Amino acid sequence: MGFATEQAVRHNCTVFETHSEPIPLRRRSGPVTATVEAAEPLTPLAVRVHLSCPELFSGAPPAVAAWVRGRFPVETAAPVTPSAASDSAPAADAAPDLEASQSTAGLPGPALAARAYTLVEMDPAAGRFALDFVLHGSGPAASWARQAAPGQQLEISRPLGRARIDPKHRHYLLAGDATALPAIREWLRLLPDQATAAVRVWLPAQSEVQELGGRSGIDLKWFFPGDPSMAELAEAGSLAPAGWTPADPETRFVVAGEAGEVTRVRRAVSWDAKPLPGNLHAAGYWRRGKPSDGAAVELG
Repeated sequence: MGFATEQAVRHNCTVFETHSEPIPLRRRSGPVTATVEAAEPLTPLAVRVHLSCPELFSGAPPAVAAWVRGRFPVETAAPVTPSAASDSAPAADAAPDLEASQSTAGLPGPALAARAYTLVEMDPAAGRFALDFVLHGSGPAASWARQAAPGQQLEISRPLGRARIDPKHRHYLLAGDATALPAIREWLRLLPDQATAAVRVWLPAQSEVQELGGRSGIDLKWFFPGDPSMAELAEAGSLAPAGWTPADPETRFVVAGEAGEVTRVRRAVSWDAKPLPGNLHAAGYWRRGKPSDGAAVELG
């Protein structure tokens, strides 16, 4: 999915996915160093950092909503609690945000914390890309993003994720919270022209609404505090347009956000009929009540 609200989002991540066939593991190579070219505010609580790294895209073409793990300086000696999640065998559609939180606290040199973010505005030929950050709290990634300036460097992993567009799908439901916006934007950019898309996004304030690209004909709805939650709509049978279900061979649901909320959504949309293999991707990017860089609203 996901900016990340200081990414509890890509760490404490649980992915529920159905597959039609085994997915080969991608051989991972070492990290690379990216250089900041510019930083721009997107909303009062979001910033986009533009970076370059010529060797980043030297391997296979990136997956849909591909993501990288960055290593950010930790300002205090407090260790980051690792999650049980691992990127050693992510689900096929593993959201940008599937990544175990790591820390080098206690090791020689400055402490670093790993955070995962969706690649946006990718230009593989030029070796350029951007990362979106939600500026909640004072965690390592948010603190770094606030002061990011041209010439600074950031160590990142190679692109991860294996989601691909399947031509059999004609209808896509893309639902999530603020941290899912980068992934939703990437899905919309790459969907076939003939595909129809319904987008549902939950944000902490109307000031956080962003452009989702130039695709026309999107069934788009924004939700804010006081509106029904993603799980509530799913349980009422009104999260997706009428008749849409992941049990339909031509319909795919991509849902991301707080793990408990996503679990409720997954159960609700699976209640009447079991989703077909590859038709439901539900990723829990963060867990309510668990600290992660002050990410008050890690929403998918």
